[in-house]
Amino acid sequence: MSKPKMIGPYEVVKSIGRGSFGIVTAVKDENEKMYDKINNMDIKCVYELDISCMNNKEKMNVVNEIRALIKMSVHPFIVRYKEAFVEDCVLYVAMDYCINGDLGKVIKKHKELETPIPEKKIKRWLLQIIMAIKFIHDKKLIHRDLKCNNIFLDEKERAKIGDFGLAKFIEQTEQTNTLCGTIGYMAPEICKNINYSFPADIWSLGIILYELISLKPPFKSNNSNMLSVAQKICEDEPDPLPDSFSKDLINLCYWMLKKDWKDRPTIYDIISTDYIQDELQLFKREMLQERNSQI
Repeated sequence: MSKPKMIGPYEVVKSIGRGSFGIVTAVKDENEKMYDKINNMDIKCVYELDISCMNNKEKMNVVNEIRALIKMSVHPFIVRYKEAFVEDCVLYVAMDYCINGDLGKVIKKHKELETPIPEKKIKRWLLQIIMAIKFIHDKKLIHRDLKCNNIFLDEKERAKIGDFGLAKFIEQTEQTNTLCGTIGYMAPEICKNINYSFPADIWSLGIILYELISLKPPFKSNNSNMLSVAQKICEDEPDPLPDSFSKDLINLCYWMLKKDWKDRPTIYDIISTDYIQDELQLFKREMLQERNSQI
């Protein structure tokens, strides 16, 4: 029997793809229970990034930033980071593996079936994502790459934000100007290469919500040219959302997609809306019932 391929203390299960950190691999911890093909609960996800071209200071900065993210990932709706380590000039970041994929796959499935995602489900995922964004914004962190493929679903189909490879710590009154992210989710201010801050994450959330409702991106070029997409983001308005969804949900989405960042809601404004407060109170009641049933 051939010896299993290892990454540090982890045994490789399968290749997943790429994230903003680098190559992504599903692994299992050899010190934990054997891999259970039914629930995958002990499966981890390892990102690997070649840092051979970095000097020692740059390497330590990257590792320290990852370790800071590990300390932050204690929120129930953020994918939990386990550890970071370096082997043979490669940085490895281990995190929990979400068995039910991501919102991008959900949208693709519903588009193929030509069936909308139920608003009840969208509303619950939206609440979970909002709670996670509030947590990271409170910690003075901008994610900068929020998109459907970075919102993962665990074994209970709870939404969890992951892939913090482009995240940046910043003061509430500060701005940054690094051009980064995924073009279809970039805020107009990023596309224009001007300073931006926390409202850029709100724009990206609006794009995610628009896609969950309509099963398509609001800004897309026929030739997939990045400059063309950026121009549409800055100048065009998205197609109207289907009126089969509530006005409260649709208006919330449009509010997030205001071109001028000053006109967008903060994450605290969003949480304060009646639409989200209703779902938050329902969520709290459900959590209380769940805890009581376990007593």
